Amino acid sequence: MISSERGLLEQVTISDAAIDLAQLCSAKSLSGVVCDVLNKKGMIANKLELENLSMELNLIMVSMKNLVVHQLRNTDLILRQKENTVPTKYGELTSIIYTNQLDDSKIIVIMKEKKNKTLPLPVYIDSVFSIGEAFEEKNIEKITIDGFGILIYKLNSSKESRLDSRNPFQLKESFGIFVEQILNDINITDPVIITNVA
Repeated sequence: MISSERGLLEQVTISDAAIDLAQLCSAKSLSGVVCDVLNKKGMIANKLELENLSMELNLIMVSMKNLVVHQLRNTDLILRQKENTVPTKYGELTSIIYTNQLDDSKIIVIMKEKKNKTLPLPVYIDSVFSIGEAFEEKNIEKITIDGFGILIYKLNSSKESRLDSRNPFQLKESFGIFVEQILNDINITDPVIITNVA
């Protein structure tokens, strides 16, 4: 089996996991052995049996999900593309468009800065199918009722409505890592996260 060029950051398969793990271990050869482990009954061992075996043999056990999250956390995922001041009936808002550097998808940030620096900053996270949807009044009101806040929207395409277990960005943890990097980029240290993203 051959891994993809960007490994687990491109697709979540056992061959990509083997090569990424070899790279993380600084192995001389970027290759891995993929095999099933059998239990005493000759059946494929389940997770609990593998955990017990790893403890018995003093081996380190990691999951593909752990590897994906590690790779995402240690990669610069976002690129700030464009920043604008947007006049609205609620006052001026700042919009920033980020690009996911791995698949070129977009993330839209809309924010209204707070004047009272002692109050926690609400950060609303959701997904939309167009930039226009992000600027709908029902969404903008979320950050204008209290006079401050941030909206972070993942811009979905129609293709993304279908789940793909091989796509690292459909892991529950992955978008949270994007959000962390965005909040660091705009110097937000006291967010209160409110999300509709599963």
